[in-house]
Amino acid sequence: MAHYRNATERSAELLSSLADNPTLPARQLNHLASICKKTKQNKAAIAFLNQIAGGGYPITMKWQSLGDLTSLYLELDDYEEAISCLSRLYPVWRLRDGQKPTKALYQSVTEQDLPSLKMGIEKVINSDPQHDRISSFIGLYEEILEKLSASSSDREFEVTDNQRQQAHLFTEMIESWEIAGPFDPGTPRGTQSNIEIPFTPETHPENTKWTLVGPKDSFGYIHLDSILGLDGPKSDNQVAYARTTLTSPDDRRVTIGLGSDDWIKVWINGEETHQYPTSRSAFPDQDLIQISLKAGENQLLLKVGNITNAWRFCLRITENGDGVSASASE
Repeated sequence: MAHYRNATERSAELLSSLADNPTLPARQLNHLASICKKTKQNKAAIAFLNQIAGGGYPITMKWQSLGDLTSLYLELDDYEEAISCLSRLYPVWRLRDGQKPTKALYQSVTEQDLPSLKMGIEKVINSDPQHDRISSFIGLYEEILEKLSASSSDREFEVTDNQRQQAHLFTEMIESWEIAGPFDPGTPRGTQSNIEIPFTPETHPENTKWTLVGPKDSFGYIHLDSILGLDGPKSDNQVAYARTTLTSPDDRRVTIGLGSDDWIKVWINGEETHQYPTSRSAFPDQDLIQISLKAGENQLLLKVGNITNAWRFCLRITENGDGVSASASE
């Protein structure tokens, strides 16, 4: 192609004409979009990606193109369009396919960008006020405000009390963890549970290597597949551990709410307190568990297994958590 012969003007003409061709397969469209991005022909790149996102192609390629569109609009400082593309990724934007553009949005927003960001979210709300994605977007907005130490009103958006309550869930999640794994139980793929098979964090904790996950790297959910670098089926039938320290000002009972994909086991100060032994998708507060904390530091340990597809968990203190802090360090 002319692009590879450095004939940039001719390349631009060819790419612009191809952007209007409705018969190209998705892989060619994606390749052409990549060429356009490299040569800063953003308008043509957006046209190619929008063709894929418009439908008629494999759903995984649609998700990828929406993620690429989100990132491209962020490079152009067009937060309204970035939010629009990210909203079309729902409900997968808090799963593996949406993590990269969501994190790019979180990292790129400055205080000067907040009005444009807010306008984009308002357009999403107005387009479908009852959609489940509304609370997720408000929760992300609140996390961005916290990062920027920017003030906001509790009534920033015109939404229902339930949507506002659901949004707060994500800002209350514990996001400071150490992760160990992956551990392969050696059982056939798709085995429903390996929950009783012990690995190094249980048998020889002193020999366990942990990886720190910093606050605001996870947006509520801890995505074990991404943290451990396992894409697609590589994360199937794997096991990981997560730990954090809960520091309490006194002896007390607290309630924790957790969600997991798939199975999970919980220990506090070495004592097993809960397990969910089979497959499910993760949502906040699927399990509500009462645990006892002593004054000072308390070790919270989770064991999370994946059967197939997404691999993640989330956890927060739902009752009697005032003054309790969570921290993790290597």
